[in-house]
Amino acid sequence: MPHLRLWGRVYVYRGARGVGVRGDDAPWLTLSTHTDLTALGASLATGDLDGDGDTDLLVGAPSSSACFDAARPATECIQRGALYVVKARASWPKTELDVEKDADLAIEGPSAYDFF
Repeated sequence: MPHLRLWGRVYVYRGARGVGVRGDDAPWLTLSTHTDLTALGASLATGDLDGDGDTDLLVGAPSSSACFDAARPATECIQRGALYVVKARASWPKTELDVEKDADLAIEGPSAYDFF
């Protein structure tokens, strides 16, 4: 049986109004994580979260065990889950973001095994 990592990855494409995205287009932005078992991208939502008129991206990682509080024991972080917010921008300094480092906002689940 192959080793299952469930890293997850989200590809963001920009299309043109009335045209959409062509099959040979490369992703405009890739969101990923290097932490095992996050299930990054298992849920996605969009909305203008900061009132600037641009559509922001919310990315769920329900199996994430990332500890946002370094003082918390790792056993309290197991599969808390996380929500990452990436605000809209006209351009990006790089085309691949590690959400654990580069997200504009990260919210972790309330307790271990919550799959937030």
